[in-house]
Amino acid sequence: PAQNWVRTNLGHSHLLRGDWPQAKTTYERYLKNDPDPAEAKTTLAKDWDDLEAAGVSSPAVTMARKWAKE
Repeated sequence: PAQNWVRTNLGHSHLLRGDWPQAKTTYERYLKNDPDPAEAKTTLAKDWDDLEAAGVSSPAVTMARKWAKE
């Protein structure tokens, strides 16, 4: 749990390669180990915003954003 932030990076790696199912599984593990899952989803959304602002994106980001709003 102390290294939970590693899961975000791993999830982002899967996401940007277009592997949404594996990214989702990784993000779900991240949320499960975070004391505030709602805030963790906000963190993920900010990460996706930052990646896109830097010109790094994937069509899978749209699926991730939809999932985060559920």
